[in-house]
Parts: sequence; C-alpha cells; structure tokens
Amino acid sequence: MNEKPDSIANRKRNGPRYLRLWLILVAAVFLVLLIVTQLLPGGQRSFSDWLQPVLFLFGVSLGVATAVLGVWVVGRWVCHWRILKRVLLAGAGLIALIALFYAEEDWRGWHSWNQFSAHGKPKGNSSIWPAWCRRRCRTNRTLR
Repeated sequence: MNEKPDSIANRKRNGPRYLRLWLILVAAVFLVLLIVTQLLPGGQRSFSDWLQPVLFLFGVSLGVATAVLGVWVVGRWVCHWRILKRVLLAGAGLIALIALFYAEEDWRGWHSWNQFSAHGKPKGNSSIWPAWCRRRCRTNRTLR
C-alpha cells in the first residue's frame, strides 16, 4: 500500500559508477601503453621528446576506455531477449538487403555483357578487351 511512484528522481543512478570505471580503464590503459613504449629501444630522451607521444598515448587510452565501456553498456542492453530478437531480426534483414543488391548488380552486369557481346559479334567486333587496346608505339620512335 505504501508503494512510491517510480520517478526519475527516485531511481538509482549508475552514472558515478560508470564514470569511476571509465577513469580506471583510462588510467590502466595509459599505464600499460606507457610501460610498453618504455621497452622500445631508443635510449634516453628528454621531456620535450616525450611530450607528444605521451599525449598521443593518453588520447589512445581515452578512446580505448570509451570503446570498452560503450561495448559493455550496449552489450548489457542487447542481452535482454526481447531486444536481442529485434536486433537479430534487423541485422538479418540488412544482410538480406545487401545480398539482394549484390545479386541484382551481378545479374545486371552479366546480362549487359552478354547483350553487348551478342550485338558486336555479327558486326565482326570482338568482345575480348585486349583486341580493343591500342598498339604499342615502336621503341625506336621518340614521343617529342
């Protein structure tokens, strides 16, 4: 009898947990990449030599952490049976449309080539493409 209405204000928020997980992933990937690059040969370097690669590694670690967390969140969302059925049905439909497109284009090209060959043979034209190519210039002539 004392049920509270389900409002947005009363819901448990997962934002801080996801942010914490994202920050941990960024730090872990950055440190792993930094350690791996330290093992590369090249000798001692100054800070100014390392600044640009470190910034690049930080950008890569941001991207990797965002991708991993995004795949995890979307994967949890898709794993519900009702949603998974819809996603699989939409994916199968998309694959079928792509297969139909390629099959139609393949048939159209085959049909056009056969028509071209059939119309050219009575006139004495060859449908073999090397017969259409120009002859090579003689090697003793200059192209000036």
